[in-house]
Amino acid sequence: MPQAAEEVYRALAPFKERRPTRFWVPALALYTGMRMNEACQLYRTDLVDIDGVKCLNLSEFDQAGRRSPDKRLKTQTSERYVPLHKALLDAGFVEYVANQTEGGRLFPDLTLGPDGRYSHGFSKWFGAFKRTCGFD
Repeated sequence: MPQAAEEVYRALAPFKERRPTRFWVPALALYTGMRMNEACQLYRTDLVDIDGVKCLNLSEFDQAGRRSPDKRLKTQTSERYVPLHKALLDAGFVEYVANQTEGGRLFPDLTLGPDGRYSHGFSKWFGAFKRTCGFD
């Protein structure tokens, strides 16, 4: 991992308990390559186990095959399963998910922005935050 990314990740650590969205969304992006909105719109049911590997199901559809009205992917080919990196598992992501409301969103403090994305307000905060870490 590049040194600047490591510095940002360490700077996010204090948020893990008091503002978990601010820790987990960037951590997911860093360790999985997910786009910010892909992480921001996740539901508890998007954590799946595939042959013993914990993964995130990035799809516009719920477990019953119904289109979720508040989930968007950039392109059709963005639909995929993303395995969770060991660093996310070690940091307690599975436990974080288990403590969220059954059937609810993983980051319920995020609201839809005027652009119809949950990442709208978060991206503004993160842009300012990473500049405080010397990372543009």
